[in-house]
Amino acid sequence: MHFTPLSTQPDFQFKDADTTASPFTKFLTHLQTHLSSSNPTTIHRIIIPNLLSPALYPAHASQPEHILQFLHALRALLRKHPSSTSALFTLPLSLYPRSTGLTRWIELLSDGVLELAPFPSSSLQVKTTPGQEEPAQGMLKVHRLPGWNEGSASGDDLSFLLGRRKGLVVRPYSLPPVEGDQEAQQGGVEIEGGGKATKVDIEF
Repeated sequence: MHFTPLSTQPDFQFKDADTTASPFTKFLTHLQTHLSSSNPTTIHRIIIPNLLSPALYPAHASQPEHILQFLHALRALLRKHPSSTSALFTLPLSLYPRSTGLTRWIELLSDGVLELAPFPSSSLQVKTTPGQEEPAQGMLKVHRLPGWNEGSASGDDLSFLLGRRKGLVVRPYSLPPVEGDQEAQQGGVEIEGGGKATKVDIEF
């Protein structure tokens, strides 16, 4: 694993920042050199967390002439090394909502688009019994998937859970049982004629 810090340095000379220079240039040059000098069979996974976050990037990094050119260049690198290189970056939607034009352009330049929508902290305080699955921490929305079905989205309700042992777990979303509802907690549903409902009865 190789960590490449952002090329911008803090300015202690009290001068205006040069907004015409892209903060992504040195990173792209480093990436091109690294890919061209590596063994063709080596697998590269490029991870860019919190893209355009003000805590990591200067303000002019969000200008379209910088971020969109960077994504175009990154996309060209991925097309040049399609079998050995992949890239994943995250974007804070609280700062750049999907309704803005910049975010829509960023999505159009991406092969796959996933959205993590966390639940409010109050809804996560659900008591679990031994053997019961931990409650989901939020919804996973699939807006676009890479591959031949590019542009399609999943119609299933998916949720995610981030833990220390299993990492990020994606599973179908289901509402937790209501507190005090013994039948729902035990998974037993009575049907006419006695006995418990089967999966076919419940789906029907």
